[in-house]
Amino acid sequence: MSGENSNSRRQRGLGKGLAVLLGEVPEIPNAQKKEHGYKLLPIQDIVTCKSQPRKNFDLQELESLAKSIKTQGIVLPLIVRSKSPEEENEVYEIIAGERRWRAAQIAGLHEVPVIIRQLDDKAAMEVALVENLQRENLDPLEESAAYERLVKEYGNTHDEIGASVGKSRSYVANTLRLMGLTDSIKTLLVNGKITVGHARALLGVENPDQLADIIVRRKLNVRQTEALVQKEKKKTNGKYHNRKTWKDPNIASIEKDITNKYGLKVRISSKGESGSVVFEYKSLEQLEELLKILM
Repeated sequence: MSGENSNSRRQRGLGKGLAVLLGEVPEIPNAQKKEHGYKLLPIQDIVTCKSQPRKNFDLQELESLAKSIKTQGIVLPLIVRSKSPEEENEVYEIIAGERRWRAAQIAGLHEVPVIIRQLDDKAAMEVALVENLQRENLDPLEESAAYERLVKEYGNTHDEIGASVGKSRSYVANTLRLMGLTDSIKTLLVNGKITVGHARALLGVENPDQLADIIVRRKLNVRQTEALVQKEKKKTNGKYHNRKTWKDPNIASIEKDITNKYGLKVRISSKGESGSVVFEYKSLEQLEELLKILM
């Protein structure tokens, strides 16, 4: 990581972008000047936001950013909103720039430049997501969880999310599917033991954790993983087919005898010492005959 300047140049074409969501966010030629629509706030008056998609902050990256801030200052102001506008000691919630805020504390700053915006929860969530995707890539599960919140809490469609963050509808849909991974596979993904390609291949398989263990131990690439998954699915489907079509000859004989005697189709399913008997009738007369037999 080469500091804040390099991060601020990344992926500026994402969807609406921060410029559209917030208006132009000016760079700061001198972090001590209170011009260009921003102001300086004490760090202790700023708190983190629940809408922040990023949950994990790499300490080494924060320390590197802190060094950059010590020499260059904070080039882009934080975006905040008032959390307690009617209270005397006003508190502000970070919408965009939590990494800069954390790094500023490491750098020993007492004040940080901010732009104050009045945003509802949905807009705050959207801005935080776009800002994170532009400045520094979220890990896949953080991105997936953010999309899920936009869908479940705010009713966004996949198309709307894609338009906001500059991604295709299929990309959004595939990213959302990662929430269906098991906890152990999510851990492998976050820790970099497997890639998103590996994780997607494991969605919908019968024994994903066992396959994930094989992938890690054998250091399989994505193509090898997909081949392993296909092989496992064929094996599983074959077992299911065999279970479905094979029937104990004695049970089959009893079914045939009942059908011949009473004219009713019957299915007998057994599992150990228990099971079920299902009769099929084609008319009310057949039902009445069946009830007479049973009662």
